Order: sequence, then structure tokens, then C-alpha cells
Amino acid sequence: MPPPTPRNWSAPESRDDLARILSILRGGGRIEPGDPFPGDPVDLRGLSFPSARTLRKTGRGAGTAVEAFKARFADVTLVRADLSGASLSASEWTNAVFVETQFRGTRLDKARFLGCRFERCRFDAADLHSASFSRDGNGGETQIERTSFRDADLRRVEWKQAVLKGVDLTGAKLERAEFQQSLLEGVTLAGLVSEFRIIGSREEPDRNAPKIDASAARLFGLRVGRGVSLAGVALPEDGSVAILSTGGLPLLKAASEKDFKEAEPVVKALEEQFGTPPPDAPPGGETRGQAVVTADWVKGLTRGVTREAALATVKRIARLMRDGIG
Repeated sequence: MPPPTPRNWSAPESRDDLARILSILRGGGRIEPGDPFPGDPVDLRGLSFPSARTLRKTGRGAGTAVEAFKARFADVTLVRADLSGASLSASEWTNAVFVETQFRGTRLDKARFLGCRFERCRFDAADLHSASFSRDGNGGETQIERTSFRDADLRRVEWKQAVLKGVDLTGAKLERAEFQQSLLEGVTLAGLVSEFRIIGSREEPDRNAPKIDASAARLFGLRVGRGVSLAGVALPEDGSVAILSTGGLPLLKAASEKDFKEAEPVVKALEEQFGTPPPDAPPGGETRGQAVVTADWVKGLTRGVTREAALATVKRIARLMRDGIG
């Protein structure tokens, strides 16, 4: 049986319910199963905020129209609400709490979440392009726990000083997304991951040791900032990923000049990223960061190289770093 069709929120019979919902959201209220919301979960599928023009036509008043158009809400709580397929683009939420709330296929591009808390929510296949999760004006962090972003569009999403625990990013699009000074614990990466960026924190060093399960991921690009340790990252078991500290770059360069010609494009690319090490830099010396060398990335550096050959190169780099640097 196909799922029921989401209600038409612009229809005359939905206007009173929409006005009630907007009043609760603007007033920092609570939406959860029970009076006046029948059903569990609360059915808010397909919800969209009216434009100023729509509210003027229905006689709601200019002040109401301006507030609804801005879609800025603070101190609201949503428990077991279903916002699947809703249109919440460019909305702003401050100190909001979402518990077991569904955002499946919801449009949240350019949305802002400041000091919010998410518990057991689902953003599967949601559009969060260019959204942000950050602290509020008083320093309250956005906390996301046991929440799924499977197959979500997370391109250009900014996670700044956020806390992610038990978050599933399987199949998510992460191009140009950045995790800045965020705490990552129990985060899952799976499927093709074309880009993943982690920027560490000087003030909170515990945020420089992310705990990520990427064992089932096919990593193309994983970039980390200075000071970030990848010791807590479970890498793919097929050997398609090698971790190279910049202190090991002189050793790799020496090997490429000797008999490891396949590593030459890797050395060139890493020197462009980190700069050329001084001629007298000792192997395993001071590091300026860590490079994540993946088979798919190596394959893309040289035309005509098969993934099997690139995989063999990455495995040899891993052995060189392990045996040469200890």
C-alpha cells in the first residue's frame, strides 16, 4: 500500500492548523503527540511556511506575514513529529530541541541550527545543502546524537563546534562540508565518500581525535587539519587508504626517486598541499599535518592507472610508513 499523500497546507481547510503551528513555533512552544495534535507521530509532512503574500490574502496581518516569511524560531521543542518532505529552506532555529523527529526528504538547504539538540532523528535523503550547525550567541553547542543522515545532501554544510555522537552519514554527499572544531564520536561513513574535511581545535584538544567508522567506506578524499589524529578512525580493510604524516614525506620522496616511481605523482600532490620539505628534513620529523592517501585519489592523479595498480601503490606507501618510520 502506498504511503498516504501529505496534506496540502495551502488549502483553506489547513489554514487554522497552519496558523496554530506557526503560533507555537513563534512562541517557543512544544509540538508532540496529544491534544491538539492527533496521531503519533504528529503529521507535519509536506509542511511549508506561507509567504507574506499568502498571509495578506488570508487576512493574517502584516506583522504576522513578516515573521512567517523570515521563519526564525527559538526555544521550540518537537517530539515525535514527522516533517518528511517539508519545505524549510533558509529557516533558522535557535536552542530548539528535536526528539525522534523525521526530516526524510525535507528541504533544509541554507537552514541554520544554533545551539540545538537532536536525539534519534532522521534526515535520510534530506536536502541540507549549505546548511550550518553551530553554537548560539551564548556559546551553547549544537548536539546531535543517534541521528541518521543517510543519503542526505550535506554539500557545503558547516559543522562548527558541534557535537556528533552516534551519527550515521552512510551515502551522504559531503563535498566541501567541513567539521570545524567539532567532537566526532561514533560517526559512521559508508559508501562512496568523495570528500570529508576535519579541522581541529587548539582550545579543545579532545576534539582532535575523531572516532569514525569508515571500514565500509570507499574514500576518495579525506582531509584533516594540523593537530588532528586519525588513530581513532577505522579505515577500509582492503588497504585502500594509507595515513601519511608530513614528517614521512621526505622518506616517500626518497623512495620515489629510487625505485618507487609510482609514488612520484603522490609526492608532487602532497608537496603542493603541504609545501616541499627542506632537504635536510629527517624522516619522521616534525609534522605539519596528516595526509590521507586513498586508492581512488591516486588513480585520479595519473591518467591510465587502474584502481588495482593504485591500490598496490597505497599498500606500499602504508608499508613504507610503517617499516621505515616505525
